[in-house]
Amino acid sequence: MCGDEDDAAVSQDSCTIGEWSCKHCKTSDISNLEGGGDSSLVCACCGTVEQSVTMVSQERSKNCAKRDDSTQVAEARFGSAKEAAYNAWSNGPESSEDRRARMQSWANGTRMSTKTLKKHDLISGQNILDLDAVRNAQNAVEANPKEHNRQTAIIRILEMIFDILPSLDDRIKKHIRRESVRIYSASMQHEAICKEKGCMLALSTRSNSVIAYSMTEWVLEMLCTPHLAKRTLAGQEMKTIASIAPECTVQDIRIQLFSVKQLQMRYAGAVHRMQVMGAINIIGGWENGDTVKPCPEPAPPLLRLPPAIANFPDKYGRAPLPDPSDVTMKLRERVHSTAQLTRTRGDVRNSAMESLSVAGNVNFLKESSLNQDVLACSLLRATATKMNLPDSTELLKDHILHNACVSQTTYSEFTAELGSILQFKQLAEDTEELF
Repeated sequence: MCGDEDDAAVSQDSCTIGEWSCKHCKTSDISNLEGGGDSSLVCACCGTVEQSVTMVSQERSKNCAKRDDSTQVAEARFGSAKEAAYNAWSNGPESSEDRRARMQSWANGTRMSTKTLKKHDLISGQNILDLDAVRNAQNAVEANPKEHNRQTAIIRILEMIFDILPSLDDRIKKHIRRESVRIYSASMQHEAICKEKGCMLALSTRSNSVIAYSMTEWVLEMLCTPHLAKRTLAGQEMKTIASIAPECTVQDIRIQLFSVKQLQMRYAGAVHRMQVMGAINIIGGWENGDTVKPCPEPAPPLLRLPPAIANFPDKYGRAPLPDPSDVTMKLRERVHSTAQLTRTRGDVRNSAMESLSVAGNVNFLKESSLNQDVLACSLLRATATKMNLPDSTELLKDHILHNACVSQTTYSEFTAELGSILQFKQLAEDTEELF
């Protein structure tokens, strides 16, 4: 009876295999497949295991999300040392002893029990081997000590911010830590490839406190505004309040977000925080391949100068002073910074900065009540549309409009009107010659 059941099991599994041939003896007779002692399929001619048993983890019983499973009885081992380090960051500051134990658990080799080592007086030699193994593991997982130290400092500042927000849920705190480590690591990878001096996406040049405050504000804002998160995190796994902390409400997160925005920081102005927030918003939506894309080359120096200096570079051996009535000085720098953050094409950026030398364009922008960031995004978008090229300011534009309390309709109407009167420098000079 048992033999019939085994034959039935083998024939049932064989139907799923279809065209079969042994990996070793190359026989194609499917009747040679037999069920082994551990329920695996084995070739009867040579003993080669064709299909092993599927191993099921026993740390929990239910087939649901881990956070919803109340039957968890153990902690599963992480798939890699980097994954274990990432999980350690998400749980807050890690002590030196816990860090050493984590590194030692991922070190290669075998280790006798401490009782046996003490019995044979080998504990000193084993400590030397453990120290060397931990150093090798640190070199593999934490290749850049400077980056590790800065991440530690950012995590500690996050804990200080969490002390100011006592009612913030622990699961939201863990999500903020994980996003902070992910975004900062992506920025460091980009910085190693970019090599551009003054890159706006390099967070290592920013203050640790500004990064921590901006990370907290950005994560809470993404949780409060799902429509922005859906557009920003299109290439990432989108997290919502319901999936992280179902007991929390949007109103609770908005209260915490309002408290974070009211915090005053020393040696960090509003422009500095907005630049860091813009960089975090761009990096947060990156996919895996975006970190290795370098930034475009900066604009030529003449385009970054006011017209009074660019058009008259030297006068009797002295450089002319900038025109006090020139309202485009700050807007030029803002357009250049926005183009760097959004990786705008060089020809689109240069044409947008050249258009600020045309009187008609400047007069139209001067009459607008929008702030400099919105004007910079609108000018880059109108220039790209005029040149029949794709717009690259979409992600940053949503974040800027949300902070400036400007609707999409107002922005679209202003950009369309700007595009209808926008003239580039060469075209404007040709028109003046006609009259």
